[in-house]
Amino acid sequence: MSPTSRTQQLPKQDCEGCKKPFQPLRRNIRFCKRKACAQARQKARWTKWRESLSFEEFRDFENSRQQGYRERTGYTRNWELQNKYGITLEFWLGYLDKIEHSCEICKKQAEVLCVDHDHATGRFRGALCRSCNRSIGQLGDTAEHLRRALSYLERVNSR
Repeated sequence: MSPTSRTQQLPKQDCEGCKKPFQPLRRNIRFCKRKACAQARQKARWTKWRESLSFEEFRDFENSRQQGYRERTGYTRNWELQNKYGITLEFWLGYLDKIEHSCEICKKQAEVLCVDHDHATGRFRGALCRSCNRSIGQLGDTAEHLRRALSYLERVNSR
């Protein structure tokens, strides 16, 4: 059976969007192909989908959608940089360009660098890869612990 013969078998019906008669190509088609009707179809689908969700499911969906927007626009990152470290997103991006997106300790280029900061004061110190940032954190953010670790490595490697 060709598509045209199948189309001819279906009766004309009124579009739910514009109320004008149209010839559906398949069963269960309720809207014609006009642009305004396509928008009405999307709204009807959204309404049906929304009604099928519990409040918690819709809230979780909406929160993730808003979080995606904030991530795409950089809004969240700018807020975090200003409130945690006292720097702006523009300063951070300029700083990364200045150090050529490489860790200030190991000099490896990394796509994502961590903001190194003093945990006592919150003061910005620089940009480190995750490995170096964690290493400094594990050593308690003190030069004395770092000296002890260096001394230990020199001692055991010289054996």
